[in-house]
Amino acid sequence: MTRKHVAGLMLLLVSSLAAVIGLPLLGSMARSGSARSVPVVVRSVMGGAEFNKGAAVSATIETAPFEEPQVVAPPRSVPSPADDGPSLGTKTVHLSGVVIDTDGTPLAAAEVSLLVLRADAAGGQRWSTRIQNATAGSDGRFAFTHSALDARRQYAVIAESERFYQRDVVRVTPGARDVEIELVEGSTMQGSVVGWRGPPLASAHFGRALTVVVRGLSGAVRHNTRVDRPAPPTMYVAEVNKDGTFSLHGLPPGSASVSVEAATSAPPLVRYEGVPVPEQRPVVDPRIQPIDLRGAARWATITVRDPRGAPRSGVMVRVFVADGSRMAFAGATGANGRWAFPVGAPVRVGVGSPNTAWASLEGVDGDREVVLGAGMSLTVRFVGAEVPTTGSPWILATLEYLGPAAAPARRRGLALGRQCVDGDPLRFLAPGAGRYRVGLTAAWTKQPFG
Repeated sequence: MTRKHVAGLMLLLVSSLAAVIGLPLLGSMARSGSARSVPVVVRSVMGGAEFNKGAAVSATIETAPFEEPQVVAPPRSVPSPADDGPSLGTKTVHLSGVVIDTDGTPLAAAEVSLLVLRADAAGGQRWSTRIQNATAGSDGRFAFTHSALDARRQYAVIAESERFYQRDVVRVTPGARDVEIELVEGSTMQGSVVGWRGPPLASAHFGRALTVVVRGLSGAVRHNTRVDRPAPPTMYVAEVNKDGTFSLHGLPPGSASVSVEAATSAPPLVRYEGVPVPEQRPVVDPRIQPIDLRGAARWATITVRDPRGAPRSGVMVRVFVADGSRMAFAGATGANGRWAFPVGAPVRVGVGSPNTAWASLEGVDGDREVVLGAGMSLTVRFVGAEVPTTGSPWILATLEYLGPAAAPARRRGLALGRQCVDGDPLRFLAPGAGRYRVGLTAAWTKQPFG
């Protein structure tokens, strides 16, 4: 292997080339969906790549200079003298306390989490993920015995119990023995959802249950709360039972937004603002007793056929919010060419697969039928870069379809395939005209074609 080959290998091991690219094609080809071979050439430049139709052009791949990674050993934790505290059976107790309600009554079976505090970018204190868990006994008492705590760090404890919420932050230090966590009894919201049936198709592949989501209530300490600032509004979620009922407990008082959703990333099927939640009393609001989805939500069925009218199975259906900023659902058509999803407000839908053309549907709030022709053959050649194309490591090329050129580019595209660069042109099946993303990475084993 020449020095030039070695240089190319080192560059590819420490970098990956990924760029959003446009593939201009004749409008008649995109509309017809006919299977034609379109020659494509990649010209690599610093910071990106572009597709060009026509003759090959020469260029080089430039990357940042290679730097050896630095390995820094983490500082050793120095146990505090309190870590050698009393024992619980054969285990050493590093921190203990009791969970009580506002009357001082112990709360049995409360789940207690220990979290380590750290400063955020704004200089405030917030906690990271849980580092230890404990369950309170019948007397409300709990103890952490898993591992020693670092005396140089700050900690907080969070307790959770049905029908209760924690109002104040409880900071703790290693070795503390009489930590009290006071929980407040919250309000209860109970109701039912009517006018909703399951998926209309056996092949809908949609098994999610509906959920009732309550937003906008603040005052409860949660795991993402900064300890030196007021608690932000908290989201409470309850799954709708098969009989249509739902219940939520431990709600702090305030004015809430109540919605019925099929997924937290999807537009709500129905939403009610300003639902009053009293303190320690049941929520009474005629809008949620019951919640009526008739006329407000429905199942939308996407039917996909080929130009001869036969159903197309295995076609991806991706449902986005109306502005395309996030994806709500995704699935594939069944043997009957159909896939169904719940919809309230209008959404954007993308339909297609590597073997077919691609269609983008706007303002979908009911059933739609799409006719998709065959995909096109896409030929990709890499020129101008002297890289090893045989032996280990192999150079792996990936191609993604990001949607029509007129639509907003997506961060996550439709994967069209992965192939090893071995000097020959790479061939992919593609949906048609639009934006694509190409990537180059090193692979220690040769990947199969396709």
